Amino acid sequence: MWQRQTKAIQKLPASEQAKDPREQYIHDLSKLITQLKYKKYQIIIAGDANINLHKQSHQTKAWKEMMHSSNMVNTMATWWPNITHKLVTWGGKSWIDHIYI
Repeated sequence: MWQRQTKAIQKLPASEQAKDPREQYIHDLSKLITQLKYKKYQIIIAGDANINLHKQSHQTKAWKEMMHSSNMVNTMATWWPNITHKLVTWGGKSWIDHIYI
Protein backbone atom coordinates (compact mmCIF):
# COMPACT_ATOMS: atom_id res chain seq x y z
CA MET A 1 0.00 0.00 0.00
CA TRP A 2 2.82 2.42 0.88
CA GLN A 3 4.37 1.97 -2.57
CA ARG A 4 1.02 2.59 -4.28
CA GLN A 5 0.52 5.77 -2.26
CA THR A 6 4.06 6.93 -3.03
CA LYS A 7 3.40 6.51 -6.76
CA ALA A 8 0.15 8.47 -6.44
CA ILE A 9 2.01 11.33 -4.74
CA GLN A 10 4.31 11.59 -7.76
CA LYS A 11 1.28 12.41 -9.94
CA LEU A 12 0.52 15.53 -7.89
CA PRO A 13 1.93 18.95 -8.81
CA ALA A 14 5.40 19.36 -7.31
CA SER A 15 4.19 22.13 -5.00
CA GLU A 16 1.60 19.74 -3.50
CA GLN A 17 3.89 16.74 -2.96
CA ALA A 18 4.95 15.65 0.52
CA LYS A 19 7.90 13.43 1.36
CA ASP A 20 5.89 10.29 2.07
CA PRO A 21 2.28 9.07 2.28
CA ARG A 22 1.82 9.89 5.97
CA GLU A 23 3.06 13.45 5.49
CA GLN A 24 0.88 13.73 2.38
CA TYR A 25 -2.11 12.66 4.47
CA ILE A 26 -1.37 15.36 7.06
CA HIS A 27 -0.91 17.98 4.33
CA ASP A 28 -4.11 17.01 2.50
CA LEU A 29 -6.17 16.84 5.69
CA SER A 30 -4.91 20.26 6.77
CA LYS A 31 -5.89 21.72 3.42
CA LEU A 32 -9.35 20.11 3.63
CA ILE A 33 -9.95 21.37 7.19
CA THR A 34 -9.01 24.90 6.11
CA GLN A 35 -11.40 24.76 3.15
CA LEU A 36 -14.28 23.41 5.23
CA LYS A 37 -13.79 25.89 8.05
CA TYR A 38 -13.77 28.72 5.52
CA LYS A 39 -17.20 27.48 4.40
CA LYS A 40 -18.32 27.54 8.08
CA TYR A 41 -18.63 23.77 8.46
CA GLN A 42 -18.33 22.20 11.90
CA ILE A 43 -15.78 19.41 11.66
CA ILE A 44 -15.38 16.09 13.44
CA ILE A 45 -12.42 13.91 12.53
CA ALA A 46 -12.51 10.35 13.81
CA GLY A 47 -10.47 7.35 12.88
CA ASP A 48 -7.20 5.51 13.00
CA ALA A 49 -4.59 7.98 11.76
CA ASN A 50 -1.69 5.58 12.45
CA ILE A 51 -0.02 8.34 14.43
CA ASN A 52 1.15 7.61 17.95
CA LEU A 53 0.73 10.89 19.82
CA HIS A 54 3.26 9.80 22.44
CA LYS A 55 6.11 9.32 19.98
CA GLN A 56 8.56 12.13 19.39
CA SER A 57 8.66 11.95 15.60
CA HIS A 58 8.53 14.54 12.83
CA GLN A 59 5.14 13.24 11.73
CA THR A 60 3.68 13.33 15.24
CA LYS A 61 4.90 16.90 15.63
CA ALA A 62 3.41 17.85 12.23
CA TRP A 63 0.08 16.20 13.18
CA LYS A 64 -0.11 18.02 16.53
CA GLU A 65 0.83 21.36 14.95
CA MET A 66 -1.74 20.90 12.19
CA MET A 67 -4.51 20.06 14.65
CA HIS A 68 -3.55 22.94 16.92
CA SER A 69 -3.37 25.50 14.10
CA SER A 70 -6.75 24.26 12.82
CA ASN A 71 -8.24 24.67 16.33
CA MET A 72 -9.10 20.97 16.43
CA VAL A 73 -9.32 19.47 19.94
CA ASN A 74 -8.30 15.91 20.82
CA THR A 75 -11.43 14.88 22.70
CA MET A 76 -9.94 11.79 24.29
CA ALA A 77 -7.01 13.68 25.79
CA THR A 78 -9.26 16.57 26.84
CA TRP A 79 -12.13 14.61 28.33
CA TRP A 80 -10.12 11.73 29.81
CA PRO A 81 -6.64 13.11 30.52
CA ASN A 82 -5.91 10.58 33.28
CA ILE A 83 -6.81 7.42 31.40
CA THR A 84 -3.72 5.43 30.58
CA HIS A 85 -3.39 3.71 27.27
CA LYS A 86 -4.02 0.01 27.63
CA LEU A 87 -3.70 -1.11 24.04
CA VAL A 88 -0.29 -2.30 22.95
CA THR A 89 0.45 -1.69 19.28
CA TRP A 90 3.59 -2.17 17.19
CA GLY A 91 4.77 1.24 18.43
CA GLY A 92 4.07 0.73 22.13
CA LYS A 93 1.03 1.73 24.17
CA SER A 94 -1.17 4.21 22.39
CA TRP A 95 -4.68 5.28 21.58
CA ILE A 96 -5.35 3.54 18.29
CA ASP A 97 -8.06 5.93 17.17
CA HIS A 98 -8.38 9.68 17.37
CA ILE A 99 -11.41 11.92 17.68
CA TYR A 100 -11.01 15.64 17.07
CA ILE A 101 -13.65 18.35 17.09
